[in-house]
Amino acid sequence: MKLLGGALAGLLTLGASGASATAPAQQRGRVALMSQTAWIDAGGEFSLNLHLSGVTDPGSLEIALSTFSRVPSRSAFELTLHNRTVGTLLDVTSSPVSSLGPDQNGNLTIALPLQDPSATRDPRRLFLSREGVYPVRVELRERDGGAVLDRFTTHLVYLPGTHSGAPLQVAWVLRVHAPPSLATDGTRRLPASTARDLLGMAQALDSAPDTPLTVAPTPETLEALAASSDQTAASALATLRRALARRQLITTS
Repeated sequence: MKLLGGALAGLLTLGASGASATAPAQQRGRVALMSQTAWIDAGGEFSLNLHLSGVTDPGSLEIALSTFSRVPSRSAFELTLHNRTVGTLLDVTSSPVSSLGPDQNGNLTIALPLQDPSATRDPRRLFLSREGVYPVRVELRERDGGAVLDRFTTHLVYLPGTHSGAPLQVAWVLRVHAPPSLATDGTRRLPASTARDLLGMAQALDSAPDTPLTVAPTPETLEALAASSDQTAASALATLRRALARRQLITTS
């Protein structure tokens, strides 16, 4: 009996090891967002440009888009930034990766068409009842079984109809900053590589005098340039002075 039991155990072990040896390797892959439509009007199309990496069998995978109800607050929006879904699931649509033709950079484009409320209802289009920010969860998953390989959450900004108002105003603030050059013993040392970087920034500013921006220099960095005996540092400081002649300057402590 002991011999028979040992033989049976050996066969079972052999069978289990053989099955695991022939089991297909688990598919892997990552999906990243390259670009997307900034905002959508009624009847428009939400387009996502995606990049896949680490995929060995694209024919077995799909991209799924899950749209959730509009975020009601900034705190709810913050949760979606950490890939935590809030609200009600409105719609799920998926497309095989093989059906999304890659562009010249190898990226894939998937589109989510929106329903125009004034048009005849089209079940293939996503209907959104009001303007707002709608979280969209993007998943790279297996077509057979739906196992999720990777996911992220982005946002569909829905602005139906004609909107009036003041345009968004943007201020471009450029920092002129380097690591502290003043050591604990009171000596000052500005690395040559830092001086070259600051000179390059100053030359870029000087070559584009009509580009509207505000400059925020770090006082310690300017002191380091002024105290340095290096010619590159001197050139950087002189070029900065010339480039800042007609620009707004932010004073800092």
